Amino acid sequence: MVDRALSCRRDSGIDCGRSARLSFDLLEEIRLLLNLETASEKLLQIVLVGQPELEEKLKRPELRQLRLRITRGRYVRLDCL
Repeated sequence: MVDRALSCRRDSGIDCGRSARLSFDLLEEIRLLLNLETASEKLLQIVLVGQPELEEKLKRPELRQLRLRITRGRYVRLDCL
């Protein structure tokens, strides 16, 4: 998928809904995917979407390397729904 997108000059991304339910092992695999890059650009953008538990999970020491790769963190509470 990434090779195809790169050859077509398209942006590639992965949307991970309900990310708080992902295991530590799967979050580590996501971190490894974020290492895919060329000399000039990252090849993937990954969006993690989840409940407030995701924010807490990302604070754990085991996920420090993933946290370091998060360039834009937004925590929005939807209490009004």
